[in-house]
Amino acid sequence: MLKNIFEIIKSQVQSLPGEECNLVRRLFSNSQLEEVKKKGVSLFGAGVVANEIFRALTYHNIAVNRFVVSKNSHLDQRFCGLHVVDLSEYVQKEYDDSVQIAVSRDEPEVVNILLASGVKTDRIIPLKYDLSVSAAIADPTQITIELLSKEGEIGLLKKLENDKDELQEAYYSLENEFSRNLFLAKIVALVKYQNVTTLSEFLRAYSDPIRYYGPVPLFGYPESRCYFLNALDGVDDGDQFLIDVGAYDGCSVEQFKLQCLEKSLGYQAIAFEPDPKNFAALRVRIGLDPNIRLENVGIWSQRAKLKFKSSNNFLLRSSSEISDDGDIEVPVISLDSLKFSKRITIIKADPPGLHVALEVLKGARNTITEHLPLLIFPAYHSFDAIYKMPLALKALDLKYKIFLRHLSWSIQETDVFAVPPDIRVPPSMEATV
Repeated sequence: MLKNIFEIIKSQVQSLPGEECNLVRRLFSNSQLEEVKKKGVSLFGAGVVANEIFRALTYHNIAVNRFVVSKNSHLDQRFCGLHVVDLSEYVQKEYDDSVQIAVSRDEPEVVNILLASGVKTDRIIPLKYDLSVSAAIADPTQITIELLSKEGEIGLLKKLENDKDELQEAYYSLENEFSRNLFLAKIVALVKYQNVTTLSEFLRAYSDPIRYYGPVPLFGYPESRCYFLNALDGVDDGDQFLIDVGAYDGCSVEQFKLQCLEKSLGYQAIAFEPDPKNFAALRVRIGLDPNIRLENVGIWSQRAKLKFKSSNNFLLRSSSEISDDGDIEVPVISLDSLKFSKRITIIKADPPGLHVALEVLKGARNTITEHLPLLIFPAYHSFDAIYKMPLALKALDLKYKIFLRHLSWSIQETDVFAVPPDIRVPPSMEATV
């Protein structure tokens, strides 16, 4: 008898605690939380971590009063729209709020700096920067949480119940136990989006970057490397030809090139990126490589011009979207409208949104049928992408084997890897732990 996947997810969600496991409970004790809700908090630091904590606390209605640094070399410097003050100035002016450490470096050393400058012990709030914090404050996680919170836990469960047949079919379309367990754990983590413990446990069990590099985040784009650690795993001969849809700044196609060179494989690629600013960065990164063609167009189901909200409108430079209220218009084409002189071996598509990914797939059906490349498509741009994307790839009816991998230290970057029937399944796809 087949498992009822919706009931399994619902049961797991209902067994987990709620508010007591959210980020602010992780950062502050009960007495500290009461205090910071009244007075706000100063953040010690003015870098990536401080920026992320600022946004997270603001989302949770806790005021950040200012940023404090060891030495402020610029008078009247601002960060995230707030004043940056020197530590000595902070102590001298006797501000009555607490100082939340907002850097990822060695915390005892930071505490000693604050104490030596005259900040009282009971005014120092440690960060305890571990995976439960780093994953929760990461910008991709916060963007996802802001979207999920519009539905709330009850609304998300209701959607899963309405889509229970698709949920069931998607679960059983996955090739192995690891992918199916990842599928369940990711959906539970999304429904319990405020629970930092659930998120960190999901990442420890299923994140490829943690598997390869450990639990401390490396800034940059680890998914770019992990795409091809998976896709090229076990490939030891033959030229590789990548179609990169949504190439961003070239981080993915660059990793494809580097890993092909490491394996002494021939390589060729075409990288498509419609966003003007990101395309300019792509050209700088890739340069004049004769094996990599760069195209400043989007991929869609047909040739057209579409309204496009560029990266200028988003917190993350990697973000953009096709939208009726876009600030620019971009040309789009389908992959089926192109002719390829060599066999395509990999199509990696990370366009902005599930609906766009489905349009890309629709306009690539003939190309996929002819070339049977390994496919990498996103399963994270919307709540339902994790079950709708596997189903869309299954609907190609080409006997692809479908796997899930999670490629980041945050809640985003869960991708579907579809392996064609005529090639050996990469060993990493067979992972069971």
